[in-house]
Amino acid sequence: MMKLLVQLGLLLFVLFLLRRFIAAFVKSPNRAQKDGSSQDAGNRMVKDPVCGMYMDQRLAVKLEKRSEVVHFCSEECKNKYINKSSGGGVGTAAAG
Repeated sequence: MMKLLVQLGLLLFVLFLLRRFIAAFVKSPNRAQKDGSSQDAGNRMVKDPVCGMYMDQRLAVKLEKRSEVVHFCSEECKNKYINKSSGGGVGTAAAG
């Protein structure tokens, strides 16, 4: 009986350490803000309107269209969007 309690205690201790180890590397956005660190405003996810993929805004290919900025995962998706838009009568778009 005592051996079983010792094994159970060791298992719980190992699980506790494993949980703390994983939590140290994977921080939720809420936890980062509670720690006092600020999240960079440019570090947000945006969705590609062509293929639906999400990517970091800082790494996305940008297209400035009038007063808005459209984000793409690649030049290929950006070109597909431009070709589709130009058929619908949308004006010229400047790449950013």
